[in-house]
Amino acid sequence: MPDQPPLCLACRYRAEHPCRPGGLFDADRVAQVLATFIEASSLRPSDRARKRQSEWADDCVMELAFHSPEMAFRVLLLTMIELKTPAEAMALAAGALETLIATHGDLFIERIENLARQSPRFRYLLTGVWPQGKKHSPTWQRVENARRDAPRVAPDDPLPPVGLIAAPPA
Repeated sequence: MPDQPPLCLACRYRAEHPCRPGGLFDADRVAQVLATFIEASSLRPSDRARKRQSEWADDCVMELAFHSPEMAFRVLLLTMIELKTPAEAMALAAGALETLIATHGDLFIERIENLARQSPRFRYLLTGVWPQGKKHSPTWQRVENARRDAPRVAPDDPLPPVGLIAAPPA
């Protein structure tokens, strides 16, 4: 049986488990619903109905970022592919990606550096991450170096291409 992450808030306090159809965690589903949540949140005015229906995915990935970082990293990479606008990219970066780097950056720094070299979109996402009080840490310096040549956010510009990234582990 594949590794199962701990239950997120939505799973602990609701009757249904939206991230676990059939009882097994589904990273692809969480990523797709998280992309929907981000898109609905970034619209002006926001699409409140879609946002409300998909907000569980945001809670889920934040819980994963703290307690199941490998699964969180997988979901973030899958979500990155689904993004359509710079505003959506910055929402993902300033949320779960920033939390993951702040709490488990040492564990992921080599993968972050490799992805930043392979994926213009991932390097772009790194420009939306803040150091969370770790500005002088060696890991944060490596994040800074990894994002050095990334384009800065411009709302009317298209997102950089995803690039050639290795499939995240199952």
